[in-house]
Amino acid sequence: MRLSDVIFKKTPAAPAKVITEGASDWAKGEIALAYAAGIMPEGLIGKYLTDITRQEFCEMVVNMLPEDLEATRTASFTDCTNEAVNYAYSVGVINGISDTEFAPNRNATREEMAAMLYRAYKLIAPEAAPTTSGNYPDKDMISSWALDSVDFLNEQGIMKGDNLGNVTPKNNTTCEQAVLLVYRSFASAYFFGK
Repeated sequence: MRLSDVIFKKTPAAPAKVITEGASDWAKGEIALAYAAGIMPEGLIGKYLTDITRQEFCEMVVNMLPEDLEATRTASFTDCTNEAVNYAYSVGVINGISDTEFAPNRNATREEMAAMLYRAYKLIAPEAAPTTSGNYPDKDMISSWALDSVDFLNEQGIMKGDNLGNVTPKNNTTCEQAVLLVYRSFASAYFFGK
């Protein structure tokens, strides 16, 4: 498979200026690349400074996955019938907040996003695993189920801490920050180990 076949799965329908309108200048380049790669749903255009929901983030993560994944489980969420959410659950990328609830409209936390991205990354590059334990001032705030995910994304340069090194795992993330996290994970996963 050629890299261009992976990176540019779809041709953008709108010019980059329209796609990135309302985004911060530092995010515009990668937002345009994420859109061109078919990762960013059109529903996020213009919402860049609002916090991303769990469902919106899940939809982006699904867009970075290979198309030939086999489902291993069936979603039974009573609060969400979104196809991307059900698919992500079926291939092991996401979990609900309980056995029957996904909380699609709740804002995604940084540690939830890290866990989703790491699971998706491993579906693309199964040998991916953290090699060191991160040293974050707020490490005790990271849930145990998210620690390996945060460490790996930090090692790969995908998710960094703030200027003091804090990961702020319980914080929400804006749509533009989330787009960059997913795009960087997508690009990194397809190059991993090469």
